[in-house]
Amino acid sequence: MREALADHAWPVYLVCLGVGFAHVWVVDELGLPDRLAAWWVPRAQRRGRWAGPWSAAISSLALIALVVVLMVAHLPGGTMPWWWPWLVVTVALALYLPFFVTTAPYVSGYWRWRERLRQQGADDRLQRRVSWWAGPPSFAGFWVISWWALTLLSRAGS
Repeated sequence: MREALADHAWPVYLVCLGVGFAHVWVVDELGLPDRLAAWWVPRAQRRGRWAGPWSAAISSLALIALVVVLMVAHLPGGTMPWWWPWLVVTVALALYLPFFVTTAPYVSGYWRWRERLRQQGADDRLQRRVSWWAGPPSFAGFWVISWWALTLLSRAGS
């Protein structure tokens, strides 16, 4: 499996990277951040002062789901074809990226997310609670994805 994975690692990694960048564009085109804000705001408003911890919990659950799927990609070891980890991870990223792109606290994304929350009726306090609490687990998702990609490529080369 390692030989086949090594033969295909860089081209497949570049394809996944391209799919990731294209996915960011598709996320905005489909209005997924607006839909996520429309889902998030009413639920956060009902929680009042607990909107922040609730937002952190939702963001953490999404990250945990991503980690579990990435772990599943490594379970079969040498018994599955070389493309198995790539398939599992591509599906995981397709599901996680809309959430990550929307809630991760990078500079412009933070203000766009707050604006979407405001458009759904969140006041400034609720916007801060949701953004600040949901952001760090989403940002950790970037490091999880990066770590996974580097781990897979290092295994492919060995």
